[in-house]
Amino acid sequence: MKAAAGSLDLILNTISADHQLSKYIPLLDMDGTVVQLGIVTTPHEIRNFDLIGKRKSIAGSLIGGISETQDCINFCAEKNIQPQLEIIKSDRLDEVFKRLTTKNDQVVRFVLDCQNSKQ
Repeated sequence: MKAAAGSLDLILNTISADHQLSKYIPLLDMDGTVVQLGIVTTPHEIRNFDLIGKRKSIAGSLIGGISETQDCINFCAEKNIQPQLEIIKSDRLDEVFKRLTTKNDQVVRFVLDCQNSKQ
C-alpha cells in the first residue's frame, strides 16, 4: 500500500463486505476519485483532511445498464485492465471462505469451477 500511495486516478470499489474506505484513500493521486459500487452495511469513516488536501472525491453509483456495462468492458479492453482470477474447485471452498472472513484483503477474485467440481 505504501509503494502505491498517490498512484491512482480512479478506484472502482466493488467490495460488498464491511470495510473501511479510508484505507484506500491514500492510494489516490491529486484529484483522484473513489467510486463506491459495492453496498456495505456499516458507515465508512473518512477524515475530511484526507480528501481536501489533494482534492480527492468519493462518488457512488448503482450498477449501470447494458450500455454502461459495455462501455466499462470496452474501456478495460482498450487499457488492458484484467482481473486477477483464481479458479478453484469445490473442495477448496472452506479454505477460501476462511481466507475471506479472516482477512479480506485479497486482490484476487475466486471463481468456482462447477464443471470440474462434481463429486
